[in-house]
Amino acid sequence: MPPKKGGKTNPAAAEAARAASGKKEVPVKKAVAKPVKKAVEKAEKAAKAVTKGRCHQEDSQDSHLCAVPPPHTLRVARNPKYPRTISQRSKFDEYRILRVPLTTESSMKLIEDNNTLSFL
Repeated sequence: MPPKKGGKTNPAAAEAARAASGKKEVPVKKAVAKPVKKAVEKAEKAAKAVTKGRCHQEDSQDSHLCAVPPPHTLRVARNPKYPRTISQRSKFDEYRILRVPLTTESSMKLIEDNNTLSFL
């Protein structure tokens, strides 16, 4: 008669019987008590704290600005009613070619000797 499930068995005899039958040894799984839901949550929370650290803030950044920036408002291009500056005119016109006669010694000598005037 085979032994009862709850009864004691001889481990040496059981091993010899398995070897004779040709079956491979299958590891026996021990019954594991199901953990309580709160304990699992506590363990997951502790594991997360170990990997990330206690005071970890993912998405926040430090603000280094001293003042609040002004809001973006409409920026209109300039559209003047009249020009503020007069356009540049040419410096050499018919009146600006001869400005002042030269009065240095060399130019006075030219005036006396050759009867010629020299201007700036």
